Amino acid sequence: RALSNFSRILDEVDANHAVACYCISEIYRQLDDHEQQSHYWGIYSNIVQSSQKWRFNCEQLNLPIPS
Repeated sequence: RALSNFSRILDEVDANHAVACYCISEIYRQLDDHEQQSHYWGIYSNIVQSSQKWRFNCEQLNLPIPS
């Protein structure tokens, strides 16, 4: 259900929602789907690296900040 809800955020609210991408990446990591985990981690990384707003928000949530 969480995967469905976070995917809906990307589809219907904001395709560049860093937190949703991070959470989807974590769900796939726990499901041992390394291909999908890597895909969503890459999207998350790109968003955080290119958006000061998302970088700040993720720092506030103590999410990892890719270098």
